[in-house]
Amino acid sequence: MSTPQFPPASAMYGHPVPPVPLDQPDYRAGFGAATARFWRKTFDGSGRAGLREFGLGYLGFTLAFTALCAPLMLALVIVLVLMMLLGLTFWMGNPNAAPDDVLQLGIHSMAPYWWLAYPALLILIGAPGMVTLTIRRLHDTGRSGGWALLWLAPYGWLVLTVMCFGPSKMEGLRFDRSPYPILPPTPSGGVRHGNPRPQHR
Repeated sequence: MSTPQFPPASAMYGHPVPPVPLDQPDYRAGFGAATARFWRKTFDGSGRAGLREFGLGYLGFTLAFTALCAPLMLALVIVLVLMMLLGLTFWMGNPNAAPDDVLQLGIHSMAPYWWLAYPALLILIGAPGMVTLTIRRLHDTGRSGGWALLWLAPYGWLVLTVMCFGPSKMEGLRFDRSPYPILPPTPSGGVRHGNPRPQHR
């Protein structure tokens, strides 16, 4: 028996589906939505983040970081080539020079290592967003955001990665402020219906 196919909500109701509020997890976030939520919630670790939002948000930051660092990487390649030519010219003009002298010449030509400041600045800009996104993802798996401190432990990021790629759990609802939170998807990826926290009069 084939599974019935349902039209999208926008076709059923005749209007676009409204975006998911920022204080709720977007379990069907696309690349653009996940990246936008990454930056808009840079300093907000409250609530939850679905696996798609977590993975695509990190991917968006990684691609932006790579694109912004690409010119610097190209400049470094050019500098390294020039260093090799400079060292070769120095050695040809000073055939009695020791190899260490040629190496020191290349090292001093790279000082004062100003080129490290640019990627370090980009990492500092993205670090708050990566931390808060990790905390929200931990919430969605039913864990406390305190587990994010594993970033500081040797190889703790491996354990943290396994945690963050775990399934969404109903226990994570306790981290939501909304009385009508979006429920985690079912293990098969379906949508849950109902409200676990109805308002009592």
